[in-house]
Amino acid sequence: MAYYQLLSYIFPEKIMFSDLLSDDDSLLMNCTKRNCDLRTENFSNYLQKGLDDFTSKWIKQELLFYEEYYGKGFVTHDHDMDFEINGKTTPANIFILSDCYCGSSGDAFVQTSKKSSKTKVIGRNTAGVTDYSNLAIIDFGNYQLMYPTSKVNKNHINGVGVAVDVYIPWTPEHLKKDVDLEKVLTMI
Repeated sequence: MAYYQLLSYIFPEKIMFSDLLSDDDSLLMNCTKRNCDLRTENFSNYLQKGLDDFTSKWIKQELLFYEEYYGKGFVTHDHDMDFEINGKTTPANIFILSDCYCGSSGDAFVQTSKKSSKTKVIGRNTAGVTDYSNLAIIDFGNYQLMYPTSKVNKNHINGVGVAVDVYIPWTPEHLKKDVDLEKVLTMI
């Protein structure tokens, strides 16, 4: 959800988020009792904060999911909450800079953005860390243990990342200037 508000700029027309997804985009959620309890506690804590309506609605839907599948083990979790992306024709071209530090929501953002005719991804592949996600957190007081409770069903990117459209290999020159941005400026 970290990038959903940007999608209206990424896509040139109105489109439903679900239209961007395929059957290959589903997750297998490990709904053990412990995982459901930990995720429910985490989401419930978020609801205590002042969240926007969209985020609150999404969290409440996730809580219903964990209630329904409590203790069921691995179950398919399709992205049930749909929303309309109010696309904009301008800007006509969008360049997204990416590299191996672009992970998790960054992986997902680049992956989703590549489905738009307006975007070009420049740089290096993303980190590729979304094959296992949706962390459960166990708090032991002086430290926390975090572990994933889901895995992607297909389209694995661990160790590979999301591929860029224009590859720019990293060189020591990147320490002195923004090589990727300079490339974008030549493409505008």
